[in-house]
Amino acid sequence: MRNILSHLAITAAIHNLPRECSSKIDFPLNLLPTTTTPTIPLISLPKRIQVKVAGRMDLAGGWTDTPPITYELETPHVLNAAIKVDGQKPIKADIFPLDHLTGLWISTGEGTLRCFETKNEIIENAQKPSESCSLICAVIVASGILEKFEDKKWAKDDTFMCIKSKQLQFESNGIHFGGLFIKCHSDLPHGSGLGTSSILSGAVLAGLWTLFCKQFTNDDIIKGVLKVEQYHTTGGGWQDQVGGIIHGIKLGSLLHHSVTYRILSISKTFEESLNQRLFLIYTGKTRLAKNLLQTVLLNWIQRDLDIVLAFRTLASEAEKAAKQISAGIFPSDIVENYHEIKKKLAVGSEPSFVGDLIKDLKDAGIVEAAWIAGAGGGGFLYVYLKENISRQNLENHICKHSEYSLLKVSSVEIDNNPLQIEIQ
Repeated sequence: MRNILSHLAITAAIHNLPRECSSKIDFPLNLLPTTTTPTIPLISLPKRIQVKVAGRMDLAGGWTDTPPITYELETPHVLNAAIKVDGQKPIKADIFPLDHLTGLWISTGEGTLRCFETKNEIIENAQKPSESCSLICAVIVASGILEKFEDKKWAKDDTFMCIKSKQLQFESNGIHFGGLFIKCHSDLPHGSGLGTSSILSGAVLAGLWTLFCKQFTNDDIIKGVLKVEQYHTTGGGWQDQVGGIIHGIKLGSLLHHSVTYRILSISKTFEESLNQRLFLIYTGKTRLAKNLLQTVLLNWIQRDLDIVLAFRTLASEAEKAAKQISAGIFPSDIVENYHEIKKKLAVGSEPSFVGDLIKDLKDAGIVEAAWIAGAGGGGFLYVYLKENISRQNLENHICKHSEYSLLKVSSVEIDNNPLQIEIQ
């Protein structure tokens, strides 16, 4: 009975989300058509739209972006950064218009290839998060491209094709084609904690809107992904897409329920120092973010005083951390307290293996700060090395211990051009 009541409480809270986040109001987004895109005009049907996007490193304030908490908290704030991992934008989406095949084809990069032949098939799959390709189906629905392809007759090759209701056919800039192939790929492991699913959603939205000649901005992508998360029933917030889509280090917040952000100006010297001292360690422990999310939401709904104070601390410390970053100081104490609050909000967000690793790296004088990525529970661990400690020192120390010898260290680079769209 308690589980049922908890589920009902979360469902009721999510049902009353404002229109900026709702998948029931202003959904899908209604974007204006254009003959130009953010890159070049579509004169003929492209062979491929390729989108590459950075990952997201959260520095402070995470969880305050999560609906409905973000709309009930006085001043939510998240400090995060767009990052390359091992010198690359890790999240990619390729979109191919198909001349000789019909339907929507999706490859998720996990050996899965599925075809959806009707609009109803896409909609049904979009709200089943455990099904393969479900997220991309939700993105397709949110993009609005399905809205115009029902009950139409098109002229092609001097004949009329009668399009049955719900049968998929596509058109871009006056050019008709039968199918669409979306190929998704991430260089990051599953459950990395770097915001992959939300950022991938943004990449696919940007690619679709480019192909279908829609006017859009980064703010449209951020809002679109927020709606995708609710429609897909995974309930994510806004910080991942802000972190991955918007360049550099920024402080995100809300103004009248709309997502806002302020990009921090930092010196080239400080940025180079961050790139030399920030690293990722993949712990090999995958996480269950949705279970963690449900725990955090229920704790908030119950309005436990300690939990409410924890959220207020998260938001206020994100602002303080932003001031330190702007002054060229890495906020080590704040990111470590951020780590401690994550553990308090969701039991299990720091597996014992990860806790032992952090303690060992500190005792050895290798790291100045270490904190779990995203919701925690596994995935990546962020580390900020002590001054005069190198990547080689870090890797040598890890290799000396058999329990850590298989861990992989990856470089981090602040990305000042995180969203790359190419028409081929």
